[in-house]
Amino acid sequence: MKSENTTCSAAALGAAALTLVSLPATALDLNGFTNSSLGTFGLTDIQCAFTPACSLSRGGVSDLMMVLDPIGVLVEAIVAFGNEEADNLYFFDPSVLPGNLALVNNPTFLTEGNGVDAPIGTFSDLVGSFDLGGIAALGFVSDPYSALDGQIIPGGIMETPGVFPDLVMEPGTIPTILYDASPYLDPNLSQQHYSAFFLSNVDVPEFDATSGTGALLLLAGTLAVLADRRKPSGKNTGHRPLGPG
Repeated sequence: MKSENTTCSAAALGAAALTLVSLPATALDLNGFTNSSLGTFGLTDIQCAFTPACSLSRGGVSDLMMVLDPIGVLVEAIVAFGNEEADNLYFFDPSVLPGNLALVNNPTFLTEGNGVDAPIGTFSDLVGSFDLGGIAALGFVSDPYSALDGQIIPGGIMETPGVFPDLVMEPGTIPTILYDASPYLDPNLSQQHYSAFFLSNVDVPEFDATSGTGALLLLAGTLAVLADRRKPSGKNTGHRPLGPG
């Protein structure tokens, strides 16, 4: 990420969000479970994310977005690996898991937490619903993204370190807590109690895991959704809601 930073105005943010619709759908994992053609691993992206040799060959996990069904079983997941995410829009197939059309161009921004990798409050990730020719797609953009890198995001949510067992992250980073992205799901899916979650990564030096504060952050971030297949209750789970309001 660029070392310099500028304050990003509301107008600039809106313009940047609008430019996302012109990005080509080049993400290798557009539909979450697409088989990887890299090397001889032959794994889906979510399997790759938990397999060290495969994940690290693609730069390690930088971001992960998942949709759970009404009883908490994983429906689909999209993984952004460090070597592949530059200037990329990741999204679920809107014909299967559409986004919330009412929240198009009303994204949530996650920002750097303490200035280790980039200045505090600068762009890290953008999560929301995106207009793809009149159809809302649920997805995200991660850094590096040239239109937003290095920009201070007013009102962005600073990333909180968390724990996600066995996920093979980008070297030198750990996962954030899970962020509840369910407001960006199509309202029909929300009414059926589907849910969506997003996690990013933070640099290891951003907090001291051996300190009391670091230990509490780790404890608060522990949420093994993929391990127990249960829908989070929202209590003591270390996730927080995204979206307007």
